[in-house]
Amino acid sequence: MSDEFPYLIEPLDKTRHNRAAFACGERSLDNYLHANARKDVQAKVAVCYVARPIAEASVIAGYYTLTSSAVQMADVAPAIAKSAGSYSVIPSILIGRLAVDAKFQGQSIGRVLLIDALRRVWDVHQQVGVKLVVVDALHEQAARFYLKYGFVAFEDQPLQLYLPVATIGGLYL
Repeated sequence: MSDEFPYLIEPLDKTRHNRAAFACGERSLDNYLHANARKDVQAKVAVCYVARPIAEASVIAGYYTLTSSAVQMADVAPAIAKSAGSYSVIPSILIGRLAVDAKFQGQSIGRVLLIDALRRVWDVHQQVGVKLVVVDALHEQAARFYLKYGFVAFEDQPLQLYLPVATIGGLYL
């Protein structure tokens, strides 16, 4: 990365990254990184990426997780459902968690982590059938963050949002 963003984004490494020191202010996100991220990575049910200062290999400034998912056809806008064909579910990738340590908030790390996640989804999309990126926002403030980047709330679940993968190439790459 450049001097504008003096961080590296890399897969979580249990031997190098200090998970215990991470504190974003949301207990569930802190606890996940402290106690469950490594287990999920080992079980191959999620991949966790961390942003760390270039000069501090053990510090986690922020993180996000990616996992496979599926969305019921009936839950999305008719245009999305129509483009997905005759299947009952739409293949998706879930950004399960995205958090920035309190010491690093206000430095656009969340935005950069989201764009990095979307780039990775785009890369997967080039090789595997994936139509949507899905997020489960913890609260309305988190939902507003995703809405700024083009995500759309599910009609009956305003804290669950999606973004068609096809839009990523034109918006972020």
